Amino acid sequence: MPHPRAVGLLPRRVVWSAVAVVLVASYLPLAAVLASAMEGGVTTVLQHALSVLTDARRRGLLTRSALIAAGATLSAVGVGVPVALLVRHAAPRARFLLGSTLILPLVVPTYVFALGWQRLVDPTGPLARFAGAFGAAGLPLPDLATAAGVVAVLALRYLPLVVLGASTGFTRVDPALEDAARLVHPPPWVLARVVLPLARPEIVASGLVVFNLALVNYTVPSLLRVPTFPVEIFAAFSGLLDVQAAVGLSLPLLAVGTLSVVAARLVVGKRPLAVAARRTPPEPLPAGSRLVATRTALFVLLAITVAAPLAGIADMVSGPQSVVEAYRLAAPQVWRTVGWAMVAATLLAAHGLAAGHLVARSRSLAAELLFLLPLALSPTVLGIGLIRLWNRPYLEGVLETTAVLLLVYVGQLVPFTAVPATASLAGVPRALEEAGMLSGMGWLQRMRLLLLPLAWRGVAVGWLLAFALSLDEVGASILVQPPDGETLAVRIYNLSHYGAAESVGALCLIVLAIVAVPLLVVGLVTLRRSSALLPSAPSP
Repeated sequence: MPHPRAVGLLPRRVVWSAVAVVLVASYLPLAAVLASAMEGGVTTVLQHALSVLTDARRRGLLTRSALIAAGATLSAVGVGVPVALLVRHAAPRARFLLGSTLILPLVVPTYVFALGWQRLVDPTGPLARFAGAFGAAGLPLPDLATAAGVVAVLALRYLPLVVLGASTGFTRVDPALEDAARLVHPPPWVLARVVLPLARPEIVASGLVVFNLALVNYTVPSLLRVPTFPVEIFAAFSGLLDVQAAVGLSLPLLAVGTLSVVAARLVVGKRPLAVAARRTPPEPLPAGSRLVATRTALFVLLAITVAAPLAGIADMVSGPQSVVEAYRLAAPQVWRTVGWAMVAATLLAAHGLAAGHLVARSRSLAAELLFLLPLALSPTVLGIGLIRLWNRPYLEGVLETTAVLLLVYVGQLVPFTAVPATASLAGVPRALEEAGMLSGMGWLQRMRLLLLPLAWRGVAVGWLLAFALSLDEVGASILVQPPDGETLAVRIYNLSHYGAAESVGALCLIVLAIVAVPLLVVGLVTLRRSSALLPSAPSP
């Protein structure tokens, strides 16, 4: 039930609408899956769930998936925490630049990461040719078609989540406490015994979120042809049409995912997961080391998260004509995907504003978990649930149109707009809204004139993430799309399995160009609005 403190600032119909959207889009499909599975008998479903303990093959797949998720989490945390420390001690302009760079890996589609890196380290790829040009032909390159390769790609994909989470934790460290500790202890001791313990809840929480996302990821292991447990669940439904088996096998992942999301929320205590404390940042690093460290971090981040996969994708394309031809053949898929992605992103941004307001004002744990738990929902389970929910005589028209893609996107991406909005709205004083109410402003006026101007950054980031992640969706779309409703991501996925490398590379470049447009717009607006708040660089 919505908290009364939040309902007082927004009409009940708005609050209940925000709750209803996530219930219908995320939780009803899950309920439909469980209900339909029970039709075949609870015993059958439990037998499939327990088969992960009795069947050696399935037990091995689950173990591999858990190890991949753990490896990706540890790698992302091991790299992300030092980067977050660098962001914390950077000069204001460098801090802004580093923070803006961190959003790039989140908007680059997962399949671009996987396919780009796979091409880059291929025996006939750019790195092999570069090594051959310098007399190092036959240089051994890593094979990404392994569990270690999946770990590397997923760690790079989710690295920004750890950096952002750790940065939130570091903002809670009082610089005065840190300075006092430095008077009697060396910097390594202060870092290990003061700074990291205070930021540990946010670091652990972001690690748990990464673990869950890596555990249920279907796209990367499927593209790299590495058998994992999510791939097994997909095969059980799409290949064998065995709903009971797919649901039974999904129960362990669903339980682990739910526990990880709940643990991530509980570990940070009473404060909302995304809300940072407002403290004066610590003193920047000395000018020389600051410049070298910042430039090095920017170069490495851009190289491994953007430039490397982009170079691999570009190497798959023979020239501009290939891109033109690929667009001509896939134009319906391009515009269908972009259209529904924009609609979904806009609806999710509006929903995120209402959901974020509810969480920020009520500080209700139940409300926050309501909008966070869809992170635990596997795309395959969501796809099965949408089919079971809407495949009825009086509702089947939904599955026969591409409008079902909107349900797919909204069902998965609610947390990615609710969390940024919560973070931004938590910084807007409640008294400001109450003053607007006393002056006679309606709730729409308060949203438009008071909240949006102050919380626009969180809403814009949420829209951008929702748009980019909609273009990235494969696991559920491939199950529910109608015969004439193929999405661009599914087309790339299918062509990659057919070995059409040039078409895949050309379509990936088109996707990157599509994502670049809103990213550039949001970046320019952010830079323009922030430039007035950033101190001028000192003259040499």
